[in-house]
Parts: sequence; structure tokens; C-alpha cells
Amino acid sequence: NTGILTTKASIKALSKDDNLGIVCAMGIPLGLENIVTNAKKHDKFIALNGCELQCATKALATIELKPDQNVVLTKDLSIVKNKNYDEETHLEEVVEFVLNAARRLKGE
Repeated sequence: NTGILTTKASIKALSKDDNLGIVCAMGIPLGLENIVTNAKKHDKFIALNGCELQCATKALATIELKPDQNVVLTKDLSIVKNKNYDEETHLEEVVEFVLNAARRLKGE
């Protein structure tokens, strides 16, 4: 649920802030050229991880990018990992967390 929640929250945050970008975390370590190129175009990064495995952070590390903010939903927002993939209880909370993190990185 937490990994799915990161995807849903990222997409929703994108619809609220035109200055945000998103890249497919799985495409980075696979070396998919368009995804890697797109990732490297940005100068600030928020790694939005569902749990302590930190897949997004590790994906960025494969191309030597370090996130400016590393978010772990289970730790930073105390969201409990479960197998309910349809759950959206914390969706708005995660979206606002991401938008606020982006504002801080932009110096707003």
C-alpha cells in the first residue's frame, strides 16, 4: 500500500504544481535512456519512498543522484504498511507533504 501510495500522491501533486516533475523509479536502474535523461534534467530531488527499503532513493543512487529530501512514508508520516492496495486514507496527507517539501526546496 505504501509504494502504491507514493505513485498516487506523486501524480496528484503534479496536477497541483506545474513546476514539479516525476520520473519512473524503476526505469532509472534499468538504464532506460529517456527516463535517465529526464531525471538528470532536474536539479532538486525528493525521493518519495513507501517504506524503509527506500527503492526511490536507491534508484536515484544508481545514476549518482542524491535526493535533496528523502521521504519514507512509514517513518516520516507513520503510515502503516499493509496489503490493502486500494487504500487512500493518507493520500491527501502525502500530497500536501510532497507539495510542502517542494516549496521548501524552491525557497518559498
